[in-house]
Amino acid sequence: MSTVIIAAGIWLGVVLLLVRIVNRWAAYQIRRSVDNSFSAADYIANQKRVPVAWRAPYEKRIREARRQGASEAQLARLGEQAKQHFDRNIASVIKFFDKEGFTDNPDTRRLLLRTLQEQRESWAREEWQALLDLTDNGG
Repeated sequence: MSTVIIAAGIWLGVVLLLVRIVNRWAAYQIRRSVDNSFSAADYIANQKRVPVAWRAPYEKRIREARRQGASEAQLARLGEQAKQHFDRNIASVIKFFDKEGFTDNPDTRRLLLRTLQEQRESWAREEWQALLDLTDNGG
């Protein structure tokens, strides 16, 4: 009988440890998502540019493709992929602030959403090259 109790106690301890680990992981992911949304919104609203974290991988890929002698069509394809990625990302940030409303008041929220939407529309009109920093020194 005592072995059953000990085994049940060990099993319960393992289950509680796993629940705690999953809980911490989920809290970290949520915090990271919120931080990323705030950081991106701040950068977009203040710098009027695509956040570095979004564009850096594409800038690197395009620079590397150029070094390898990619054609203009191949570069344009990469650039258009970048634009689509940026549009999805800013749409996600807009949706986050529209849905979650993590702002101090409704006026701030409306201003932020308007600013983000205007920037999204501006990026849609731009050529892909204007959204990236493709100078030799990068970012």
